Amino acid sequence: MSYYALWYKTYDGEKSANAISLSKDTLLELHNTSILNPNCLFHQYKNSVYNIYVEPITCYIYNNEQKCLEPYTNEKYIENKNGNFYAINYNPFYDMDFINNEYLVYLSNEDYENWRKCKKDKNYYFSKNNTYPLFFYNEPISDVLIPDKYYEEGIMNA
Repeated sequence: MSYYALWYKTYDGEKSANAISLSKDTLLELHNTSILNPNCLFHQYKNSVYNIYVEPITCYIYNNEQKCLEPYTNEKYIENKNGNFYAINYNPFYDMDFINNEYLVYLSNEDYENWRKCKKDKNYYFSKNNTYPLFFYNEPISDVLIPDKYYEEGIMNA
């Protein structure tokens, strides 16, 4: 199962996703419907956007046993989990990610709450509970992402 994203690419090289879906055919329609609203934030920055397109978005799943992110490849792996997809900028397979990009990560509800707590108070959680990987303390994560919903400020700001 692949997720797709509605991507905006700007003249200054930024790339951000404003919606996700299991159906790539619905995303451009979602964009066109959303921008019919004259108050949509897109109208404030549309002159800096030079390309709007749909393509797959890379997905990861958090492996609680190994304390790492792994490529999301098998839906059955999450069937018995109680969790959701979230947006991150962190790419676990590159020390330095020179491409401004966003990714999806599937987390259990408990792991999501712990990531938010670790990020909020790095010193306390890192010193008291260093069982979580460093990116829980250093990398931001969005709120729950709902497929086929348009996020005016991008999925990272959901």
